[in-house]
Amino acid sequence: MAQLDVGVVGYGQWQVTDNTGSDIPIPLRGIRSNIFAVGPEIAATTKFGRFFARYEFEFGGQDSPRGQVFLFGLALLVDPFKH
Repeated sequence: MAQLDVGVVGYGQWQVTDNTGSDIPIPLRGIRSNIFAVGPEIAATTKFGRFFARYEFEFGGQDSPRGQVFLFGLALLVDPFKH
């Protein structure tokens, strides 16, 4: 029997040091960026493993590009001692 989980996920990202270096354009030097994201996640756990999929909508970006994130993952259960 599979277990199904549905929920809300999100993240916040803050740049903690200034942009520096000769490759950084002068107007961008000394700037720190941040962005936030939130969205739904669905996950299923079975006797074979776990699968999840999530979508996150980025917002509130300051000095950073905004976008969307779609992420999925699969973890299979493997018993190395099974013959």
